[in-house]
Order: sequence, then structure tokens, then C-alpha cells
Amino acid sequence: MSKTYHFWITGCQMNYADARRVETGLEKLGYKANPSIEDADVVVLQTCTVRQQSEDKAYGRLHTLRPLKEQFPDKTIAVMGCVVGVRGNEPLEKKFPFVDVFMEPSTDGQPLVAHLTQEEAQAVEETAAAQRHAWQDGEVVLSADLVGEQAPVSAPVAIVYGCSHACTFCIIPQNAAVNGVAPWAKSWPKCAPSSAKGSKRWSCLAKS
Repeated sequence: MSKTYHFWITGCQMNYADARRVETGLEKLGYKANPSIEDADVVVLQTCTVRQQSEDKAYGRLHTLRPLKEQFPDKTIAVMGCVVGVRGNEPLEKKFPFVDVFMEPSTDGQPLVAHLTQEEAQAVEETAAAQRHAWQDGEVVLSADLVGEQAPVSAPVAIVYGCSHACTFCIIPQNAAVNGVAPWAKSWPKCAPSSAKGSKRWSCLAKS
């Protein structure tokens, strides 16, 4: 029987696009989507901190997973997104030691894939850092891959990552890295996988 995963997602369209990339990575490992958080082998929380209510919701959901992990210790639990941030979140890791993987915003899910395939943590960390620096410099673009045999007519493609504006009221620069803009010439080829699955339009996403 195939192993399964369950996603819990809050936040902006960019969060949903990030989650889809991670799902694609899990599907390539043979995992299938599972609507039941209790029955899934892998549980991933995609979080948002743009408002206090969003952050509280993420923490609340994390607390509900503690007894689930205690009951099923082999279940893999991962947290990604703005609650984790790009600078790491040591207090979060200490508060929720049962979480197996923490992933920063705009990830391709490699830390989770590495955990499931037991790759070296140091190598994964170096790869993730190199990728983050590359897309901040506009050298790479995260794929618009979507899971499943059929993609929606309108698919997302991220072209602006992070934000460098230091607005007093906004937390995004602290949690989503500095601004990185992907040139359209590099963004367009990333639409090919979803185009092959049926997409006709692409929504250009920016976290800023």
C-alpha cells in the first residue's frame, strides 16, 4: 500500500503554490494525498504570520498534533512557511520538539524529501541556502509543477520572492527573505510542466 500525505494550508496564493511544489516532490516519492490527518504517514502544515490570528491558528494546529505524534511516533510532521521564517526559529523548535522537519518559505520541499529518504542534513541545508541565494539574485525560478495527472486551467507561477521593504506594520521581510525577482525569460519555461497537464493561463505570484 502506498504511503500518504496530508496538507493543512493557510495564507496567500504563494503559500498554496509552495505547498503544491512540496506535494509534487512527495508524489515523485510515491506518496498519495490523504484527506485524513490521522491516517496520513506525512502531515505538512503550511503556515502564515501576516496577521496575529493567522499565527495563532498555526500554533493552535501544532498543539493538536502533539498527541497524534505520541500515538503514532512513526508519523512524519513537517512545518513550513512564515512561522518558520528564513532565519530559523529555535524557540519554535524547542516548543514543538515532536516536529520532524521545519522548512522556510518558498521551499521546494527538499528538507522533507531528504528526511524521508534519510539524506545528510548538512548537505540539504547547504543546497537550500544556495537555492535561496540564487532566486534572490534572479538566477533560478521555482517550478510551476502541479501534482496529479490534470492541472487546473489557471496555474500559479511565482516571479517575486520575499520583500525588501521595511514597512513598520508588516512582518513579511522578517520571515520571507529579501526581495528576489525572477526574469520572465526564466519564469516562462517553468510553466511547461503544468502546460503539458492542461493549464492555459498562469497567475504570476509575488510575496510583497
